[in-house]
Amino acid sequence: MRYTTRSITFFLILSSYLATSIKAIHITDGYEVHVVNNLPADSAALVIHCQSRDNDLKNYILPVHQDFHWNFHVNIWRTTTFFCHFQWGCFDKSFEVFDNFLTGKCVHTSTPGRICHWSVRTDGFYVAKYDPPYNGPFTKACDW
Repeated sequence: MRYTTRSITFFLILSSYLATSIKAIHITDGYEVHVVNNLPADSAALVIHCQSRDNDLKNYILPVHQDFHWNFHVNIWRTTTFFCHFQWGCFDKSFEVFDNFLTGKCVHTSTPGRICHWSVRTDGFYVAKYDPPYNGPFTKACDW
């Protein structure tokens, strides 16, 4: 019986160690999404609320020319989707800022992973794939 107890204890310790180690290993691509408020300085506050099925980033007031960003790893099925709800004065818009289709709009960086950049403007939302310092062309993705 003593041998069994030792084996179980060893197994539990080893399992705990492996579970902790595996959390640090990512087998899927890492991404970072940036949303920059490029609205006029004297405009109403931009309120942004982004979330996926697993992560709710809550409401955030994004000041003019400031960057709201987060990073994550896509799930193993590559179905990770983040959508954001934007409110600016009387304008209100929700759409997906990241999904498997949009990965082509994200650029590889010098660090492992990809970065996706969104710019919120008076006439709509623009996306660009570039590595900072924000010198790439933007493409209009949708209107308010």
